[in-house]
Amino acid sequence: MAQRPRKRTRAETRSTVLIESSADDAAVIAIDVAREHAARADPALQLYEAGTFSDGAVTLNGRRFEVSRVALATSSNFFREAFAEKLDSPERSANLDPNNQCESTKGTVDLNRSTQTCESTERAVELDPSLNTQCVEALLRFAHVTEAPLQVPASSMHEMLNAARQLGFVRVVATVIRKLARRCNASNVLMTMELAGRHDLPDLMAACVPVISDHFDSLLPSLPRLSCDCFALLLARDDITVDEVRLVDAVFAWYASDPTNRLCGFERLFPLLRLTEIGVAGLARIMYAAPVPESASARQLVQRTIEFLANKPHERAALTAVN
Repeated sequence: MAQRPRKRTRAETRSTVLIESSADDAAVIAIDVAREHAARADPALQLYEAGTFSDGAVTLNGRRFEVSRVALATSSNFFREAFAEKLDSPERSANLDPNNQCESTKGTVDLNRSTQTCESTERAVELDPSLNTQCVEALLRFAHVTEAPLQVPASSMHEMLNAARQLGFVRVVATVIRKLARRCNASNVLMTMELAGRHDLPDLMAACVPVISDHFDSLLPSLPRLSCDCFALLLARDDITVDEVRLVDAVFAWYASDPTNRLCGFERLFPLLRLTEIGVAGLARIMYAAPVPESASARQLVQRTIEFLANKPHERAALTAVN
């Protein structure tokens, strides 16, 4: 007789995180068996929302969230280190009043300092104010409630990735990256690529390259908005399928959008172009285009490329015509 599949336990279902898109274009990160109506009936959710048995707090932009330190430490490396650090911090010992007979203390953690009173057993972690409050609230709820879906609008997925990464929610980070890669399109690819570059996410960057290759002409007017770092990552890739002449034009357009502040950036990007692929005619076109005449390194690179191509028989006629 065939053996029936073993029923998955509650602990096993928590180990899998999925991302879905709801009808109202909200991205949902949820435990695979979770349903919102079930989560609302979860006693853990009721305890969390009521602040029952909370022994810590998280503050962000004037809001205060009562939390369980154990629940956060289990889900987040950041909170595990933040709470543990203050248990052994020198400031904690230095602030103890030898005449204080209270059995428990309160500490406030702003990542740089701690204070101690005997008002309660609570410890608070103050977060970076640039974090999206809605995303942080969703992450805290997710950490406390086993079957609560982590739900944010699709437009906030980038903010969710930033919050999850900064706060050490490793499983959430991996899931959001996969979701962003699947949702990458011409309307959001530049923002997604900047995010991938800023956080060093090669898989997400790889998902952006085909989109840029397919929509390069329509994206060209927006490319000057890219940071130098992000543009450099793009030019350094071997899998971008864009004609080199168009990439050259994009680099010059990037410089021209802010010539006062982008000469150093241009000198970083220019060597990443494969100038041999644009030929002598292409080199002649850019030889006197700003900022090549003002940049010793760019002039030298153009000259050396011309000398290299001069040794190729099929380029000699073009070189003679240029001269």
